[in-house]
Amino acid sequence: MRQILQMSSRVFESSSAGAFRIGVWHQGAAQGIFNWETVEPGQRLGPFKWVVEPHEAAILCYQLEINDKRFLPTRDKADVVLHPFIASRASYNLLQAHYIVWEGAFLDYEHVVSWSKPLIAGSELTLAGEIVRKYEKRGRYYLEWSSECRDLSSDLIFKATQKVVSPAFRSEKSESSGSNLSAPRRELSPSGLEEINAREIYCFLAWSRRNSYPPHPNLHTDLDRAQGAGFPNIIMPGALLGAHLVQAAVDHYGDRFCYGSVISFKLVRPILTETKPVLRTYLDKTDDSLVLDLRDDDGHVLVVGKAKLANES
Repeated sequence: MRQILQMSSRVFESSSAGAFRIGVWHQGAAQGIFNWETVEPGQRLGPFKWVVEPHEAAILCYQLEINDKRFLPTRDKADVVLHPFIASRASYNLLQAHYIVWEGAFLDYEHVVSWSKPLIAGSELTLAGEIVRKYEKRGRYYLEWSSECRDLSSDLIFKATQKVVSPAFRSEKSESSGSNLSAPRRELSPSGLEEINAREIYCFLAWSRRNSYPPHPNLHTDLDRAQGAGFPNIIMPGALLGAHLVQAAVDHYGDRFCYGSVISFKLVRPILTETKPVLRTYLDKTDDSLVLDLRDDDGHVLVVGKAKLANES
């Protein structure tokens, strides 16, 4: 006889270990709707207990569409290192533990992450942070918050600072659509930088459909939603792009990256799904840092970043 299985949703309490499950965007009675007018600097975020299980390490790579065996658990080895982009994911989840972020509340703008030691799957951790500042510039709000992840011995795993911007510019004409966003091809390899790699990035829509928040349809999956917000087409998730910049740094520095590094990246403009961006990495010979440069077919700057090992002067 055929059996019918009934599926029930799991609810994770934000006060328990494992609250920040990959792909689970939890809401609680203490949360309020995110509001630019009421969020204020000085507000503490957390602390929360946090455990990333081995299977979640695999789910993270699946969502990011990054296939790197260093971050994938196996039957013989479950305690793998988490992909370093987990810091940016944790930063965003930390804010969402306090606010219900409605679709279109803000867009990703800038991330700065420093790693002190690897994050190992199954480790018991504490995640905490604070709203650092909020300001207005050219008619847009900017919000910045910090996050810290520590182990049970209070040793620092990573620190992250994230900045988001209000989406007012969706209905505005960009005042900066000139040469600074349309750098000619000859500027792709400026003096003092040695190009060491270039890769095309194709995986955009699948990422959004693999996550439960925001639910489809949204700006990343539905043309009508995107055009209603002022975009000519569906926009790519900024988080996915950041993950590929982090991966480029990991490919260059290897295992050393998770034992002491600083990486920053800034999303210069919304990226449409028909764009075929190319990520180029350069070695800055002046300080041995890695310069990350993501541009579209026409040479428009999309995302800029920089990475460096912490023990290099």
